[in-house]
Amino acid sequence: MNTMVTGLGKGLLIKMDAWAGLRFALFAPLLLLGGLFVPIILKTCVFSKIPSLDRITDQSALCPPLSQRDSNSFRIGSSLACAMKRPAVE
Repeated sequence: MNTMVTGLGKGLLIKMDAWAGLRFALFAPLLLLGGLFVPIILKTCVFSKIPSLDRITDQSALCPPLSQRDSNSFRIGSSLACAMKRPAVE
């Protein structure tokens, strides 16, 4: 979702002013902050109130409980998401 927010922000900023020279020093931080915080705000304030959207964007659905994990059945993305949320069991 951050790519969509960054693209939308870039389009709006280009409509207002040119993307050249020192203007880039203003554009880059705005796009970075927008791409970072807008998806988080949308998830917590909007998507959490709509059950179908909340389920689609819920990362915990990718992580089964530790007792049910099978290292051979994970996709790389879901393994990474699980590794970031829970400590590895040795």
